[in-house]
Amino acid sequence: MERCSGEVPGGVLVVTNRWRRYAAFYAGSGGWVLLAIFVAVLELGLVVPVPVLIRTLFDDAIRNRRIDRIVEIVIVLGVLRLLSTASSLLLRKLSLDTTKLAIQRMRRALLEKLYGVPYAWLQRSDPAALHTTIVQETERVDVMSNALVALLIPSALTTGALAAILLWVSPPLFLIVATSAPVLYAVHRLLAGRMRDLTDRFRRAFERFSSGVLFALRTMDLARASAAERGEMARQDGAMSALRETSGRMAWLQSAYGAIQTLVVSLVMLVVLAAGGVMVSRGQSSLGDLASFYVAAVLFAGAMNTFWSALPTVFAGNRSLGNIDDFLQLSLHPPYSGRERFNFRGGVRMANVRFGYDDISLLDGIDLDIGPGDFVALHGPNGAGKTTIVHLLLGWQRPDSGNLLADNRPYEAILLNDLLSRIGLLPQDPVIFAGTVSENVAYGRADVLDGAVVKALETVGGEDLLARLPAGVATLIGNEGHTLSGGERQRIGLARALIHQPALLILDEPTNHLDTGEFVATLRNIRNASPQMSVLIVSHDQPVIEEADTVYMLEGGALSRRLTSRRAISSTGEHTVALAR
Repeated sequence: MERCSGEVPGGVLVVTNRWRRYAAFYAGSGGWVLLAIFVAVLELGLVVPVPVLIRTLFDDAIRNRRIDRIVEIVIVLGVLRLLSTASSLLLRKLSLDTTKLAIQRMRRALLEKLYGVPYAWLQRSDPAALHTTIVQETERVDVMSNALVALLIPSALTTGALAAILLWVSPPLFLIVATSAPVLYAVHRLLAGRMRDLTDRFRRAFERFSSGVLFALRTMDLARASAAERGEMARQDGAMSALRETSGRMAWLQSAYGAIQTLVVSLVMLVVLAAGGVMVSRGQSSLGDLASFYVAAVLFAGAMNTFWSALPTVFAGNRSLGNIDDFLQLSLHPPYSGRERFNFRGGVRMANVRFGYDDISLLDGIDLDIGPGDFVALHGPNGAGKTTIVHLLLGWQRPDSGNLLADNRPYEAILLNDLLSRIGLLPQDPVIFAGTVSENVAYGRADVLDGAVVKALETVGGEDLLARLPAGVATLIGNEGHTLSGGERQRIGLARALIHQPALLILDEPTNHLDTGEFVATLRNIRNASPQMSVLIVSHDQPVIEEADTVYMLEGGALSRRLTSRRAISSTGEHTVALAR
């Protein structure tokens, strides 16, 4: 997946549009955002009186020994501090509520985009990179958004207000404080670019580590069977070392960035204290002025430190926002976008369909016709394009030319989900996920009861599986069904394809993990249970093929139609058609 380079023509416009699109995720939360801004201004208003009160405390109450006035000012300062803390917590709560909702919407948009991308694009993409975008990148944007609302913006407002107060209290001392600005900016310019580079390196290292972990989880049995654990660990060590190095350097640079900024401000504060002391000793300023200025300067320094320390988080989040926006703005569209609703009855047709990859023709002028209730087999050598035909019928891919029709309706016009909800698919390797047998069989069907799951398993010959499950269909079967045999996994996949009583059942090499004779018996049982259901079976097994009424032979990109002995005898009286494997 392409990444945001950060260096593009019209960069300001790109960033502006990116943030405008991000702001759209806050739709409906404008009132809360305005309230958060109001609270931030309120918190600022609670800070402004503090230096004035300090000056009054020293120059009036303490000098004139007015105990009641001292107590009164201290109480007011305490109340202001209490209210400031309360407003800060409220601001944090408001920012969390609004940004978390926006991030949830962003994550939903990313998943919706992922479900809508073309099948071929998804097959070419790196799952680890997509996982990082949806999980880690959105988390960084979340942290950035909270830092903006709760830290960066309030600290910027506070810094500006306190700068005005410092100038009002003592212009000479303010000039000393102002000298820190160019130094702080120089540090920022020196380290900010390096931090962005390290953020990108960290992201790539994290993707590599994530990809390695996903690979290790998927190939655990292979590694053990091949005694390859040590070699695999050595391979993973490289990814972990790169992640450790880049994450450590990034964290250290962020710490150094904050530490240098704090050091500069602290040194300036010491100079202010020394210069102010000299001014008081010479009678050029009162002790109240110095105390007031110093308190305001401390608050100013704290706001500045907060501002600068939040910047690395904003940099990292902005980088992640760029990557997320790049993905969301990819011009990728599903193969079909029709909206016509219909109740699919099981008839599909391919008319003069051509399809290929990278200018290499795979299917050339394919004509395939499956009527409601038909039982059709698709036969041909490996690599001929049989699974591609299945993908085209499912609408996962679009042909280069030709037409596909469902119940004589063109795929371009129909709502594809209506079609897919009435198709049952058993792929060559059915997906089995960590969960119960019932959850696996009823996946995508929230209204299916356990009784229906049991019935579906019995229909596909799963009685032995049901008998050995300690908790019945509520038994947990482990990640990828590791507690099951290959045949049991296949039966669960077949029961899943049947659970919603499809109008069309597609079986892609269903005997990969099942005995051919047992599967033929299962197939007959399925046909007897649902005689009105259309069936397309992709297989190399002669006994399975002979169960069909019609066989299509795919070879050299062309499709030829033949009748089996079942159809030939029942409809035309012709002799049995011999089919080569």
